[in-house]
Amino acid sequence: WYGIYPMISVYKTVKEKSEIVHKYRIPYWHVPLCEWWSGSIKGLTGEEQIIQSYLTIIGGANGILWWVWPPRYKDNWNALKKLAYEFNLLTPILIEPTPKQKIVYKEREMEDTVKVLIKSYKNKTYLITANACESPVKVAFLLPKKYKGKCNVWFEKRTIPIKVEKNNSTFTDTFAGYGRHVYELEGEWKGDEGIFLSINIEKEKKIAEKERTKEDKEVLPFPNLIYDPGFETPYYWKFGSK
Repeated sequence: WYGIYPMISVYKTVKEKSEIVHKYRIPYWHVPLCEWWSGSIKGLTGEEQIIQSYLTIIGGANGILWWVWPPRYKDNWNALKKLAYEFNLLTPILIEPTPKQKIVYKEREMEDTVKVLIKSYKNKTYLITANACESPVKVAFLLPKKYKGKCNVWFEKRTIPIKVEKNNSTFTDTFAGYGRHVYELEGEWKGDEGIFLSINIEKEKKIAEKERTKEDKEVLPFPNLIYDPGFETPYYWKFGSK
């Protein structure tokens, strides 16, 4: 798991499992690592929490249940609060039926970088995107020609102009390592349409490890009110005869 496999493995695992259960009209809930487990060398960072959670949603999960609770570090706790806020606002979009997805990578070697989920809601198209690699990338999105004007970027207070060309419309944006963006486009998505991605890694690099101090560790002003339901600590649930 974490520290052993790259982040793209989260997306691939969720996609594989969700496609199996969705055939039987069963929702798929994914259980990602909250921060640590008995074999952890270090805790999950806030950046890693956000990217794994977005990859989980993009991969097709209908819900998330983090394990083991609670987080111990401030950056992770703040990331979880941010995710709760963003996913709450995205819920009306996420619970809509997912249209047919046709994502084509112009450079096949870039398939494990930026992943995209297309959703349609109230005559608008939403692209929920996440960069699964640590390096920053520049992405050109080639869309059906009907899209024009500007696309709004949720949670970032900015817009991007859409250029209308001869055969399609396009816009370009950059992603930080483990970055994510949510784009809102005017117009409803049609199932027979497709998106073409042209991706360029701007500079190969690893995200620098941040050393955590004792001050970083205290995140809750109160003790955890729900015991760890597992069996790896002395705080697991116990059942008696009374």
